[in-house]
Amino acid sequence: MHWFSVRPPGTREPEWKFSAAIDDNGAVFAPAALAGNEQSVMLCAAYDSVTTSINKHYVYLPTAWLAKEYPAMADVFNLIEQRVRSEQLGG
Repeated sequence: MHWFSVRPPGTREPEWKFSAAIDDNGAVFAPAALAGNEQSVMLCAAYDSVTTSINKHYVYLPTAWLAKEYPAMADVFNLIEQRVRSEQLGG
C-alpha cells in the first residue's frame, strides 16, 4: 500500500479523514467512516468479502465498493480516487 494525503489546504479536520491509499493492484482505499458508522460499514464490507486495510486504527475500503454501496457519497469517493491517481502520477 502506498499512502497519500488528499487534505485540502487550510483544513482543520483530522488527518485520517484525508488519508487514502492505493494497492499493488491499483485499488484506491478511502476511510470507511466517510460513509457512516465505521463499524457498520466495515461489517457490510466483510459480508461482501471486500479487502480491508487498517491504518492508525482506522478502516479503509476500496473506493469502488464504497461508491457503489453508498451512492450518496459516490462523488466524494470518486474525487478521492482521482486525487490519489493524480498524486501517483506525480501531481
